[in-house]
Amino acid sequence: QAESVGGAMGVSVFLNQGHIGASVQRTQQQYGSPAEANVNINMEATSYRLEGEKRGLDGLGGLVQGISGHWVSHNYQHREINSGAVNTTFKSAGSDGKLQARFAPFKWGASSVESLLGWQRERINFVADGSEAYVPRTQTQSQALYGLQELNSTWGKLSAGARFERASVNSLGIDGNTNFALAQRSLAGSSYALGSLFKLNGIAQGLTATADVARTGRIPKDYELYANGEHAATGAFEQGNSNLAVERSTHLELGLKWQANLESRRRFDKTSLNVFRTRYDNYIFLQSTGTNSAAGNPVFQYTATPASFVGWEWTGSTRLVQATSEQPRSLDVEARISAVEATNTATSQPLPRIAPQRLGLDWTVTQNFLKLSLGADRSAARRGSRNRPRRRPTR
Repeated sequence: QAESVGGAMGVSVFLNQGHIGASVQRTQQQYGSPAEANVNINMEATSYRLEGEKRGLDGLGGLVQGISGHWVSHNYQHREINSGAVNTTFKSAGSDGKLQARFAPFKWGASSVESLLGWQRERINFVADGSEAYVPRTQTQSQALYGLQELNSTWGKLSAGARFERASVNSLGIDGNTNFALAQRSLAGSSYALGSLFKLNGIAQGLTATADVARTGRIPKDYELYANGEHAATGAFEQGNSNLAVERSTHLELGLKWQANLESRRRFDKTSLNVFRTRYDNYIFLQSTGTNSAAGNPVFQYTATPASFVGWEWTGSTRLVQATSEQPRSLDVEARISAVEATNTATSQPLPRIAPQRLGLDWTVTQNFLKLSLGADRSAARRGSRNRPRRRPTR
């Protein structure tokens, strides 16, 4: 069962070629645990956001077209209540900020080139108190510098991006709990991406083709490094691996997209098909150790293995009913299907908890500013796979 209530409020002041705004958002949820019949979760989350933008900065010699940024402070906690008593409380508090400069575009032949440069900083303090704490108190700090350049032309566009990140992920332990030790990791990751979009109007109006390649580095999360305890939500004993390196992967994706005018009488208003392949040098996931904990739960450890993801995804949508002055409601339907083969290339076995196929269908009715949607999704089971914890457990 689940019950949630929430709200958000914000205000913005629009200036000459810019704005400044602030907002607050609050969410409360109560829900049950599929793994424990007598357990309920009480969750609360609050965030504050301040952001702004200034364009037309002529005082900088015309080099910088605009500067934007935001600062966010967030507080999250959930309490696991067993038969009315609080067993464990998880808390996460932190802040993140971003400052970004957009440079004035310049001409390159008949094309124009746009550029931006940004800096991002994040700090998160995580605390777990109680009998079911499976992750120690941790502190994560990260800083990143990123840039993007995009060439726009009549035939399409080309883009190139890069991101350089450095993070410290520290375990502060838990007083009186010998499962957790003090530890510190400093890691650096870099990511690069190239993208392209080509207009194929000579073949069909509204048809475009895309090609993207990326080399990505993901810094491990605190629970992947330092978990060491019973995770009641997944019914498993989870062990981190403090020696994990940055998860690195190479991604290639090709796509076709067609979008017609909404007045078109063709079957689809828009449709897209993408095929992709991702090769991981060291994919991080929960690996079964084949043993059980003292509580009788299976023991899983975060480990890294070379892996391959190969798949495709298709989406299509059409407007069945167009709103008119006599009939103000429109009706849209969207269908989607995707498939992926995720393989541990070291063992040639399927990776756990990766659904091989997914199907979805949405119906949407729109009238003026009101929108009502009804949707359904189905994920296929991996044949021969055992029930295993999710790769990225939610706290």
